Amino acid sequence: MPYFNSKVEFYEFKLYDLKLESFGMFDVVVFPGVLYHLRYPFWSLRLIKSIVNDYGDLILETGVMLDDNEEAMLFCPTGAESPYNDPTSCTFFNLKGLKDTLFSLGFTTQNMELLHTPQYLDNPKAFNQPKALMQKLRFLLKQRMKKAAIDRATVVSKLMPEALDTDTFNWWEGLSPEKWGREQAVAEDPTWR
Repeated sequence: MPYFNSKVEFYEFKLYDLKLESFGMFDVVVFPGVLYHLRYPFWSLRLIKSIVNDYGDLILETGVMLDDNEEAMLFCPTGAESPYNDPTSCTFFNLKGLKDTLFSLGFTTQNMELLHTPQYLDNPKAFNQPKALMQKLRFLLKQRMKKAAIDRATVVSKLMPEALDTDTFNWWEGLSPEKWGREQAVAEDPTWR
């Protein structure tokens, strides 16, 4: 980047080709406007995690589905069902789903903001109450969305190794005790037989 004598370098490559060996580790990763375009969001976030130093920050901006569901959800529309009328916009977590997914990788959410409906963060259930219905309707009409209410979220999270449940994480990675080997499994968990 020639401006201001910056030493910042730009690289263009596919996210799924991201490797630790390519660039090393980072204290801060900025990941804006990409996640909702990816068909494999969990793998993408796993790759990002692999290059963030312990206690490093991830600044993520993405489209999110607004709902009053207390369960983690992932909305995966195809083709014309995409709320942006764009077939490449195919992955929308609800807020709980996004936070839980990040937490499952060891990231704790430090801050979360919504672009169009910041009041939603205070009380998601209020989004479907009578007072909020007109506001929701205006928001939906403004966005020309028919099927799902989508907003833009910015999430700042920190990679906290102590927050990671390593047994569950290893299981998700396909590293069951049988694959670790009996000695290692017993050393890590004496109750494993």
